[in-house]
Parts: sequence; C-alpha cells; structure tokens
Amino acid sequence: STSFTESFLLDKIIVRVVVL
Repeated sequence: STSFTESFLLDKIIVRVVVL
C-alpha cells in the first residue's frame, strides 16, 4: 500500500534512524 501517510511516517522513521 502506497499512501501519503505511510510515506510520511516512513520518512520520519528513517530520519530518526539517521539522527541516531
């Protein structure tokens, strides 16, 4: 499923991982 919300949440998760 490709939805804007999923992409947004995925990007936030990626950003958190990158920050850590």
